[in-house]
Amino acid sequence: MLKHDPVAEAIVASVSRVRHNWRKYVPYALLAVLVLCVAWYVYRGRANEPLTASTALGNARTAEALEAVARLYPNTYAGPAALAQLGALALQQTNYAQAYGHFQRLVSSAPQSYLVPAAQLAMVKCRVAQANEALVPQDKQNYYADAEQVLRRELLYNRDHYAAPMAQLELVRILYATGRPQEAWQELEVWQREIGQNYMASMADGLRETLMRMTGAATNMMAQQAAQEAAQQAAQEAAQQTAQQAPLPTLPQAAQQAPPQTPPQAPRQAPPQTPPQAPRQAPPQTPPQAPSPTLPQAP
Repeated sequence: MLKHDPVAEAIVASVSRVRHNWRKYVPYALLAVLVLCVAWYVYRGRANEPLTASTALGNARTAEALEAVARLYPNTYAGPAALAQLGALALQQTNYAQAYGHFQRLVSSAPQSYLVPAAQLAMVKCRVAQANEALVPQDKQNYYADAEQVLRRELLYNRDHYAAPMAQLELVRILYATGRPQEAWQELEVWQREIGQNYMASMADGLRETLMRMTGAATNMMAQQAAQEAAQQAAQEAAQQTAQQAPLPTLPQAAQQAPPQTPPQAPRQAPPQTPPQAPRQAPPQTPPQAPSPTLPQAP
């Protein structure tokens, strides 16, 4: 007797059920395939979107093309960059209101973009340019107030960005333009402490001289320097007088009466004596030799 396999029986039953009712399952299968295709298309499109956006931005040559890039790719780098280029084009055409709108749109649509500080600084410059062109004093004052508000609320409240030094200098110029030279000088001192002695220090030379003449800062600085020098000289003279008038430190009487003890010196040793040398002996004398006898010669 054959054994029954429940798994095999379930498979056979499912196949037979699908064979008899396949028309009911076909629409669901087609729908699933269509959903998968759409999901794959969207995934591939999002994966290639930065490259596509960069290509479109590079090929954009007109304001309309830049506007299309900003509208189609707002979540990529190309979207904020297209808005920044639109603002720059408007600035070249001295259309400061339109440029302000482009930069404001960049800040609101991409608040996390690294172009936001530059866009906010450009907004300030647009307001300053509009104030310079305004003929009504109230409009001029409103433009300057708007620019100062953007600087203090957006750019200088948190200075942890690359546009902070330029924003501080722009605030100095606005304060000077609105008739507040004393505040401008204080902000300029803050700016000088922040930048130190780098290449940006020469950007405010003319403004610094003007503020020094208006506020008398040069006279005050010279007076402060003279006062500091006088105070240092007086402190040195007082220190010298105190040192001269101070009594010398006295030692106890026992230490004064007792002469200083010198350490005992070791006795000098006699130089080593050399042993006496023996007298030199005279060389031995040889005895005189006797004359040899001579024999008589024969006649």
